[in-house]
Amino acid sequence: MDTNKGYNECGYCGNKTKLDIVIFHKIETRDEFDSDTYWLILECSVCKNISFAKFTLERT
Repeated sequence: MDTNKGYNECGYCGNKTKLDIVIFHKIETRDEFDSDTYWLILECSVCKNISFAKFTLERT
């Protein structure tokens, strides 16, 4: 499996297809809630529009 590809629904064309990761940025937070925040810029492989994604994972 290629970790640079993900399958999701494009917010522009509505196709469920692979979204190529164009840019990936990780921010580590070291405080009472140790967590990692991920920012992604994704490109739809069908319509070529750009989407942004952000998610946070708490470390245990």
